[in-house]
Amino acid sequence: MSALLAALILAQPPSAATLRQELERLRHGADASVLYVAAHPDDENTRLLAWLVGERHARAVYVSLTRGDGGQNLVGKELGPLLGLIRTHELLAARATDGAEQRFTRAVDFGYSKSAAETFRVWDREAVLADLVRVIRDVRPHVIVARFSTQPPNHGHHTASALLAREAFDAARDPARFPESGPPHAARRLVENTSHWRFQPGEDLSRYARVDVGGFSALRGRSWGEVAAESRTMHKSQGFGTAPQRGSQLEYFEHLAGDPAPGDPFADLPTPPASPFREALDAAIAAHDPRHPEALIPLLLAARPHAGPHGARIDGLLVGALGLVVEARSATPSVRPGESLEVTLTALTRTAPATLASVTWRAQGDSKLRELLPDVSTQLAPNGPWTATARIAVPAQASPSTGAALPVDPTQPLEPSPLTAGFEVIVSGHRLALDAPVRFAWVDPVHGERAHPVEILPAVTVTPRLDALLVGVGATDLAQPGVITLDVAPHAGPAQGTVTLRLPKGWGVAPLTAPFDGPTTVAFAISAPTDATAAVEAEVQVALAGAPAGPAFARAVVDHPHVPRLSVVRPSRLRVQPIALAGGGVKRVGVLPGAGDELPTSLTQAGYAVAMLEPDALELSGLDAVVIGIRALNVNPALSRLNPALLAFIERGGVVLMQYATSNRMRSLGTVPLGPFPFTIDQDRVTDESAPMVALDLEHPAHMRPNRLGPADAAGWVQERGLYFARTWDPRFTPIFRLTDTSGAADAAESDGPFDGAVLVGRHGRGAFVYTGLAFFRQLPAGVPGAYRLLANLLALGTR
Repeated sequence: MSALLAALILAQPPSAATLRQELERLRHGADASVLYVAAHPDDENTRLLAWLVGERHARAVYVSLTRGDGGQNLVGKELGPLLGLIRTHELLAARATDGAEQRFTRAVDFGYSKSAAETFRVWDREAVLADLVRVIRDVRPHVIVARFSTQPPNHGHHTASALLAREAFDAARDPARFPESGPPHAARRLVENTSHWRFQPGEDLSRYARVDVGGFSALRGRSWGEVAAESRTMHKSQGFGTAPQRGSQLEYFEHLAGDPAPGDPFADLPTPPASPFREALDAAIAAHDPRHPEALIPLLLAARPHAGPHGARIDGLLVGALGLVVEARSATPSVRPGESLEVTLTALTRTAPATLASVTWRAQGDSKLRELLPDVSTQLAPNGPWTATARIAVPAQASPSTGAALPVDPTQPLEPSPLTAGFEVIVSGHRLALDAPVRFAWVDPVHGERAHPVEILPAVTVTPRLDALLVGVGATDLAQPGVITLDVAPHAGPAQGTVTLRLPKGWGVAPLTAPFDGPTTVAFAISAPTDATAAVEAEVQVALAGAPAGPAFARAVVDHPHVPRLSVVRPSRLRVQPIALAGGGVKRVGVLPGAGDELPTSLTQAGYAVAMLEPDALELSGLDAVVIGIRALNVNPALSRLNPALLAFIERGGVVLMQYATSNRMRSLGTVPLGPFPFTIDQDRVTDESAPMVALDLEHPAHMRPNRLGPADAAGWVQERGLYFARTWDPRFTPIFRLTDTSGAADAAESDGPFDGAVLVGRHGRGAFVYTGLAFFRQLPAGVPGAYRLLANLLALGTR
């Protein structure tokens, strides 16, 4: 997405500098394009992208094979598809900053992978390759840049992206490969953007091609390194706030395929030949007066008949020169299928007159344009807003807005807005077609005006507060039965009816139905058969007054100020997990929060009374144990000053359990400043969620009480065993498990490990300090019974 188009989409006419930059890009690089290929959001080299767009005037496109939904989250509790949705919008914000465009494939980020072999066991290699070929044939780049090397060591997704870039370079030019993906395209060359961290001290770098991307843009008043830092900082969920760089900055490239480029691999990007189009652009650049953009209009209109495939870009410049704004707003945030919505329409030109000819609308997935105001024929005088109201009748068959669903075309960032208004504006006889999403806006007292597209929502959503419910069976300290609370929310009007849960035969639920009248909460008690061990699915059903019961929808809202407020609607279901869980006398657990996990909710469900602790006013009296959230030391390094108080708590018989903190080459923790004895953390991890967990001492209390652990407790884990294990530790620590990872191997004979640092226990006084890199933050919300039973044993290691 170019800076010009981003400004227009946000209903903000572009600055004079943006107009000038777009004019120069058309003049010097209208036919030049570069495709950058990597695996995840935040893998892209924003400095190179900003330089390609601003300095070389090229069309630069970043294709992230995944949406980053297997990562972690520094700004909230969202994981999985919800995190992927956040990271998609962070990428779009980054591209709006550096001027590049964004594309994807259908590849799923399933978490850290140790090899391309493992990655391709999860990804459909041929389908992802087809998506990448489709992007190449659509963008038609002259140069393809792979971010990563095919040589390990590396994240398996990274290595896979490099392998796919090489395969796609060849496949895209072969008419026999993926003929449904468009006409073949032969890129001029494929290069690797060699990462600086792969260079060895004293290495001769003369074999690499290079460019200096540290130049200064007088139009933007910043260097490309400064623009890049602002772009990279958009990856807020990953904690990628970046300081600006100024001065010379070299980027290095290794030739992989195609025509060699011994020097600058972008030196031969094409420039437009002499033509009436180029002459018109030369005239427009010469006449550009920042104070009078309307002077560009006749010159742009003269260029338009010669624009060929660049007609839309000329139209964008015309919109900018006019200072034209079109909007469609609703006073309500949502509408039901089969109902109507009043919309306030606005059109405004700032610098020159134009004519508003008509306004149409369409719903997502509906190719039919529907008349809204078919024959407006209104003159728009400069700075004289035109407004009107109209009603949109949403088809009864319209589907709810799914939000996080993969677009029909998985190479595109998002589906179109649920409802879109189309404005036809005529300027000097030329017709401009502009789309405006129908939006709901409100004013936040801190962040100013915020807005999101109006959603098409069912009459009511019924959303469980948990993804997985524990139900006690056998000898357990859990309440029997388990209780699930559901939030009932009508949308765009009142709603009355009943909610029911459908469970397999033998399971009990009370009440059988729960009535509602308007927004409320309902609760059901679920009991398991006495011999139940396997999880089952509960389907939520809703019956509106006068209608039969049917499957309900659940709704999750993602609300962070750096992205639009986002809503995800999906079938309402609940995983119900029977479990025999003993707490060993541990009743009250304090939590020092970290970076957005669901730990307090999970502990409460496990039967503990949870106290949220304030680092600045630490109160530990009455607690049996303290759990430190994931990455707490990374987001709040001042927690280290709490160590004396925590050690005193341990001496008196308490347990302090520290979940993982990150430590890597960019942000090393060194010796961890918590606990009774020194230890260090590295990037060791086990990505195979079914990898063996070998007890190093079967008689250790961590395995014995209050829950006797066995092989079944290692089953059913999700995504990974753990990450950021301890690498070195004082001998007074006792390692509890030995983990060996086979996920990165081509076959089971190869392994990674063994690792003994996944769980360390250090006795101190009458209590214990525990460090664990096991992925409790993934297992507990998923209702993995063995993870709960192990956690209970670790929390019971004290003697209070």
